[in-house]
Amino acid sequence: MSKMLRWTLGAITFKYYMRQFIIGCFFYAFYWYMFTDLGGSMPTALIVLFTTNLVFFAYSKFSLTSFLEFLNGGPVLHGSFFGRVFYSLLCFCFTVFLAPLGLAYLFYLSYKQDTANKQPQPTGTN
Repeated sequence: MSKMLRWTLGAITFKYYMRQFIIGCFFYAFYWYMFTDLGGSMPTALIVLFTTNLVFFAYSKFSLTSFLEFLNGGPVLHGSFFGRVFYSLLCFCFTVFLAPLGLAYLFYLSYKQDTANKQPQPTGTN
């Protein structure tokens, strides 16, 4: 079980995760402000949803970026600052759907790399 967790959750770097976590905190704070601005309170279901989105936002963004790079054949350019903000907001809103795909893709990549490292290398002698 620990190997499976290491393959999925540990496949992205800590620096990348923290950068996406901080970006996700801005979106979380924005939604919190929008819901509580008029003296109301944020429903518990939305707090749970946005907290889940915050935790798994990095995996969502990784999966969408990897998919777009595959389609594009190279790095994805977002254009302006507003394009990057919209792209990140899109990933944050659909984290519930995109993060499982990203975790599965990271598991596949890590598993493939780990099994490739364990295979014996040919010696080249006949």
